[in-house]
Amino acid sequence: MESNFIKITLDVHVGMNIRSVCVEVAGITAKTGLPVEFKFNGVLISSGTKTTVEEMEAVYYNFRPLEEVKQDARPALGLMPRKLFEEQRIADIGGAIIRYAARGEVVPREWMAELDDLVNNQPYLEVK
Repeated sequence: MESNFIKITLDVHVGMNIRSVCVEVAGITAKTGLPVEFKFNGVLISSGTKTTVEEMEAVYYNFRPLEEVKQDARPALGLMPRKLFEEQRIADIGGAIIRYAARGEVVPREWMAELDDLVNNQPYLEVK
């Protein structure tokens, strides 16, 4: 027994993101009343006749349903403390400067300006 489905090939343009593709697929599903399966960056996404754009995006981003997240006993993941982030950024910029200098390449001024800003304008940073 054959199931009814639509096989489509979308003309994906540079700059198209998963949302624009899902909107396009949702339009096709609404017009035909048939489910659609498609791949975006290697991820297989199925669109049922009542699947929303957000549900298709959630499959792509591997999100859990909101109800499941609300019931999760673990605390939400927050941000890295700014001090740690900025200390790591200083180390990253320093490493990049060393790599460029070792190859005799010109170090971009933006890197030097950012490093100067991080080192001189953040009183809580301890530069070693």
